[in-house]
Amino acid sequence: MIQLSNLIYKGLSEDTEVSNLVGTKVFPLIADQKTKLPFIVYRVSLLNSVTKDKAERFSVEILSFETSYNKSLALNEKAVNAIDNVDLAGINYKFIKGSAEPLIDTDNRFYVKQIINIKK
Repeated sequence: MIQLSNLIYKGLSEDTEVSNLVGTKVFPLIADQKTKLPFIVYRVSLLNSVTKDKAERFSVEILSFETSYNKSLALNEKAVNAIDNVDLAGINYKFIKGSAEPLIDTDNRFYVKQIINIKK
C-alpha cells in the first residue's frame, strides 16, 4: 500500500496544473483544520475481495477542497488527470475511475470526493 500511496502523492504533487492551484498542500489521510483552501487529501485502502487472478485491489479516495462548487469540480478534474498521467515506472497497476460526489463539510468548504479503484 505504501508504494501506491507514494505514487498517488507523486502524481498529485508533481502535476503542474494541480500544484498551480494547491501549491504543496497535498496530504495523506487528513489536513490540519487551519489549512487554507484549496488543498487535496487522499487515502489509499486495500480491499479485501479476492479476484480470480489473485490480484490485489485498492481504492483511492481523493478529496479536492476549494472555495466554491465549480472550483472544487475543476480541481477534482485536474487531480484525476494527474493520477491518469502518473508514471508507474513499470509497476502493473490498472486505474479504474469510480464515483465522484460533490459535497460540503461542516465548515462550509466545498469538496469533491473522487473514488478510483485500482488493481495490481
